[in-house]
Amino acid sequence: MFTISHAQSKMFADLSADWNPMHVDPEAARRVQFGDTVVHGIHALLAALNAMCSNISQPAWRIVALKANFVGPIFQGSSLNIEIKRAQENEYRIALLANGKTVQQIQFSIESTETGAAILQKVEYSQALPDHLSITDALSFNYSAMAPWNVNQARALMPLSAAVPDYQIAALLATTHVVGMKCPGIDSVFTGLQVKFLTPTTSPTLSFSACTTSTDERFNSVALLIKSDSFEARIDGLFREKPVAQPAYEVVKRQVERTAFHTVKALVVGGSRGLGELAVKLLAAGGAQVDFTFARGDKDARRILSELQADGARAACFGFDVTDVSTEQFARLACDYSHIFYFPSPQIGRNDGPFDLKKFHRFSQCYVDGMVNLLNHAARVRQKGSALRVVLPSSVFVTEGKKGFAEYIAAKAAAESCLLQICAKQSNWHAVISRLPAMATDQTAGAASADDVETLAHMTDFVRSAVEG
Repeated sequence: MFTISHAQSKMFADLSADWNPMHVDPEAARRVQFGDTVVHGIHALLAALNAMCSNISQPAWRIVALKANFVGPIFQGSSLNIEIKRAQENEYRIALLANGKTVQQIQFSIESTETGAAILQKVEYSQALPDHLSITDALSFNYSAMAPWNVNQARALMPLSAAVPDYQIAALLATTHVVGMKCPGIDSVFTGLQVKFLTPTTSPTLSFSACTTSTDERFNSVALLIKSDSFEARIDGLFREKPVAQPAYEVVKRQVERTAFHTVKALVVGGSRGLGELAVKLLAAGGAQVDFTFARGDKDARRILSELQADGARAACFGFDVTDVSTEQFARLACDYSHIFYFPSPQIGRNDGPFDLKKFHRFSQCYVDGMVNLLNHAARVRQKGSALRVVLPSSVFVTEGKKGFAEYIAAKAAAESCLLQICAKQSNWHAVISRLPAMATDQTAGAASADDVETLAHMTDFVRSAVEG
């Protein structure tokens, strides 16, 4: 068993010159497909090869051919295991499992060499942001460069690199550099590769060229060919859905009168993105005094706050993690809010397998435990009998029993029930539960039926109703 930490992923990003934010920036990664930073596919592949080195008797060997399918994301810190099958004398099959689920399938063949890796020249890149390509742009993609390489970093991360020729490790690093930084670039998902290593007639170089061989807009897929004097790699990748940007404050404030909510003092928990961000902007536009929180979205929250304050809105933001039970963070909360809006959510993903208790507990920790702890604190510090409306946005998924979302539905339904019971125990507390339609957010990118205009209209009606009752 082994793990790949966030720190190791950052080291690999430097080694491979693949600084795609989905691997190294937790704040940016929370807004893309997987909801958190994930391990580079090639990093995991090399780590799996490294873990099985004891099964290879040759002290020095070269890879003849390699095929890998990246079938699922690997979150940093996951428990990783490998299952090894020896197909023939020098042919192996590896299944890489993360928390018990297969995430990579690897096949490769090897042959003995007389010596291990020959040291190649260092090739380092300055850290940069990935290119922004569309699938149309990808059709004409062509790129030539040197494969990234730093022998000291490679040995530190992957001792196997002492037994395998440097140029083969560098070739694999080149594939993730191309996919993560160039094509598809910022919106990439690396789904698989087939590599054939050639026997170089002279000392191999690190020069390579890359181009697109095909795209398919039906699946947002792209196929690439990367070639050098020592290898040929065929790459499969996807363009993932772009993060959803909510309308700017200048647009939102046209939806409400300047004094529509001027008597409201609201706390918006989870207000740095998605529907929470829209609620913050709508309340502020209507003259409310708004405190809003973030767990990991500090940059997003500061951007929103800057927009609001530039227009003279009464707003403040601060970090608040609903899964943190420490008392220190509760000191940041006021004791006289008239409204509390509760938006935080972990990543919502489909599960068509058996009911997943771990996923249910993760949802419950956020929707139930976090909300109950917050409201119990409010009950302790508020003046008895003071009016409070607690607004819990829910989803039509709960009503419809949306297939594939059983854990989410069960946790949301539990949160609704808890809120009703809590408010029933407090004088002058009122629960506002709204099962909203699927709208355009990071959580629903590519799946929501509403566009950003409809989302703003829905949210305007929702906030008005929540405030006014």
